[in-house]
Amino acid sequence: MYKTFCLLLTLFIFASINLTAQNTPGEHHNPKNTIYVLDEKVITGEEYRATSLWKISSEKSVRSKNDPLFEKYAKENTDKIIIASSANSCEESVLSKIRYEPSSFPVSLTDGVGILTAPIFRSHEDIVNVEVVKDSALIELFAPFSSGVISITTRSKPFLDIISMNRKTDCVRSIVEYSDKLSWEDKEYIGAALNDGNDMSKWIVVLVDGIEYIEGRDPDLKLNDIESMTLVRNPDILNYFAPRTGGVLKIATKSKPLLNIFLQKHTDDSRKAMERAHRKGNIIIR
Repeated sequence: MYKTFCLLLTLFIFASINLTAQNTPGEHHNPKNTIYVLDEKVITGEEYRATSLWKISSEKSVRSKNDPLFEKYAKENTDKIIIASSANSCEESVLSKIRYEPSSFPVSLTDGVGILTAPIFRSHEDIVNVEVVKDSALIELFAPFSSGVISITTRSKPFLDIISMNRKTDCVRSIVEYSDKLSWEDKEYIGAALNDGNDMSKWIVVLVDGIEYIEGRDPDLKLNDIESMTLVRNPDILNYFAPRTGGVLKIATKSKPLLNIFLQKHTDDSRKAMERAHRKGNIIIR
């Protein structure tokens, strides 16, 4: 008896979902003299009802004649206005905010390697320690990414291994040598550190516009594009980059090449995620 009840309940829920999926916007509100507005464009009721439900991101009904929106779209004898936004319109608004507000991104310092995407670990057991860092001097190093810094220590050191195996210094060495943005003392110190390929405690971390620069992966830096260069040797700050504690070279550029690449990639990834979420028939649990 219990199994029969569960089966009937399941069939009822499935049928309800199918009926809901078959509905289209506007079927529950189609009175006479209703005006339909989709993405600020007036369309017919037939066009609105033909729009798939999953493509509508928001919808509201305006009845008050004192409402500015009613005054904007109403005609003679208008009773109600249905105003909706499509998923694409909403998506562009969200992506626009993501694209131009890098301050919303937190930085993850995983084993001393600065990354802006969610860190990937081999397992939860791989994480040794997680710390939310409130040191304003450290956060300032990653500007314009000022949302915060999370310091993570792992056992396997995946990002550190990648940095170690692919270490190149030719471009940074050239920029430092010919730049007039550093003192001679700082130039000599950085030159010596770049020459030491084995002792990681002397390695220099390079941050370009708040993003860790990895030579060979990232575009070459250009001398005439450099706005400022600062060498940070504060031990309290360098401890967060351990075992690479030789110093942090903070570089600001005019064209922001790494920043633009990162933001564009994040925008593209966000767009793809939204497209998957809006795909008809998908049930997204957030």
